[in-house]
Amino acid sequence: ICRGDERLAERVGDFARKAGLSAKEAQMEALLGLLSEVASTACGSQPISEADSAEAAVDTNICCWSTGKLYTEAMLGVGVSREKRNLATAAELLSKEAFDGGLRQNTNKSAFEYFLPVWINEAHAAGSKKWRETLLKSCSQIGRWVYEVEDD
Repeated sequence: ICRGDERLAERVGDFARKAGLSAKEAQMEALLGLLSEVASTACGSQPISEADSAEAAVDTNICCWSTGKLYTEAMLGVGVSREKRNLATAAELLSKEAFDGGLRQNTNKSAFEYFLPVWINEAHAAGSKKWRETLLKSCSQIGRWVYEVEDD
């Protein structure tokens, strides 16, 4: 259950003893069964083995609508438009490359001004310094131009 983490196993054992479960075989088995189920899930509902294989498999549906580049090939985000002090997005995935190349219309021809990177997975987003820098720059730019924020 604890996947070799001796400290965690010790904590579970201490809890079971303090709660009086270690002397009650049926309750102890129920606790261990529950902990086993909790430990076997990732992302809320997928067993870890499925989550790992899902992460390793590339979903070809997650791509830029303009260039067709996958999230493994390009930074993906969405175009963001403003109407006075409100923000809107069509939520269509767009590569930063297409945005930097001048693309400023969604598939329905509605215009947008800003690029906001989206979180696809750890490797695509938080694991990427470029993604973090782009997110910060985009939020700062939107804050300055839409909400007239002076400080970063």
